[in-house]
Amino acid sequence: MTGCWRRYRSGPGSTAEPAILKGLAPTASLLADAFSSLHGHVELVEPAPVERVLADGSLVALEHGRHLVCTVRPDAPIQILLTGHMDTVFAVDHPFQEQRWRDEGVLNGPGVADMKGGIAVMLAALSAADSAPEFHQIGYQVMINSDEETGSASSAELIKQLAKGKLAALTYEPSALPDGTLAGARAGSGNFSIIITGRSAHAGRNPQEGRNAVLAAADLALRLKALTCDGLSVNPAKIDGGGPNNVVPDHAVLRVNLRPHSPELQDMLTMKSKVDFLLSRNMKYQFTCMAIFNRPPRTADARGQKTVRTR
Repeated sequence: MTGCWRRYRSGPGSTAEPAILKGLAPTASLLADAFSSLHGHVELVEPAPVERVLADGSLVALEHGRHLVCTVRPDAPIQILLTGHMDTVFAVDHPFQEQRWRDEGVLNGPGVADMKGGIAVMLAALSAADSAPEFHQIGYQVMINSDEETGSASSAELIKQLAKGKLAALTYEPSALPDGTLAGARAGSGNFSIIITGRSAHAGRNPQEGRNAVLAAADLALRLKALTCDGLSVNPAKIDGGGPNNVVPDHAVLRVNLRPHSPELQDMLTMKSKVDFLLSRNMKYQFTCMAIFNRPPRTADARGQKTVRTR
């Protein structure tokens, strides 16, 4: 068995969903125009480079839309961060595209509550507060990213940078509990793509000489799932690979999502040692693992608990 861990590296070519990028561009422009009414500095920040593993195991650059950042009163003594996202779960070819009034005062449409409603509330609140002189001791930044629904891979570092030095950070997404309590903690999220290389053989003449990569991926998926414990959720999500029925497949890609609830469980060395141990149990295959933890666990400290208390 040989194993290799990778974070980011340059890959051949690039890929993107043209329809998604085509939709994000005008949305970002509309948001920039809307937030310019706050009389701060509005910019559209280029996304950080991100790669993904294709079904054949190759790495390609994955394009993303730009992220909006609005900065108001950066020299004020109190600084806060407000965040949202401009993308939705509905693709451009999804049948749910139109807005409609379901009842008086009730608008139905793709992403209207998650998260266009939150952005509208954020902008209205900031516009109202900016007219109050006592609010002028507070400066803020608004960050609306373009890739939240896909894991914020191209905006995670930007969010981290903007959060430095802030007294508080609030996301205007409808995540309150039924009793009104705000969501103050969440699990982290890491995506693993494990490329498995075996040996091809004819399924009839010499199957015993083959090393079935799909079978190894399925076995590894079960072993990874068995790592689930209090504070760690493991979800084997997809296996790519295989070919004609008369050929032992020599290639597969296993995709797994891990959601640790504490920084200790998220630690890359901890996760790496767990996965490496499982890989080392099968010496017949070559494994290459791409691992990205783009969302660290969020735990509410004493100050945060004051913010998320039930109203």
